[in-house]
Amino acid sequence: MELNSLQRYKISNKESKKAVVSETYENKSDPSKSFKRFETFESGWVEVDGEEGSYYLQNYSPSKGVDLYGASDGEFEFLNGVSDDWKFSEGIDDTTKDDVKNNWGNLDYINSNWTHTDTEYLFYGELSADEV
Repeated sequence: MELNSLQRYKISNKESKKAVVSETYENKSDPSKSFKRFETFESGWVEVDGEEGSYYLQNYSPSKGVDLYGASDGEFEFLNGVSDDWKFSEGIDDTTKDDVKNNWGNLDYINSNWTHTDTEYLFYGELSADEV
């Protein structure tokens, strides 16, 4: 996808449920233990400048998708979460997995036990690029 380098764009998914936010966390007492949470949304968008957006989208494949977190300048929105999925590293027992899932909304629990290490804004399928 080629974008005008002098223009700003809002990149969004055209197909429902093709926008995913992924967050990675490491255990504070044992960094070899980690998990990723993937939340799928009905729709989402990020704003990018044309030059940065072109770089990230130059080899875009609808089936492989693209992570636009690094291209975003902080303007984004994801709407209507429809599902979440979890991937835990080996060595994390079922009790800890359940604790993380059950306490996901409890920031005191998450922040005292886990360090946020990465975020990805993943888009799949057909995308739109609208000038802003």
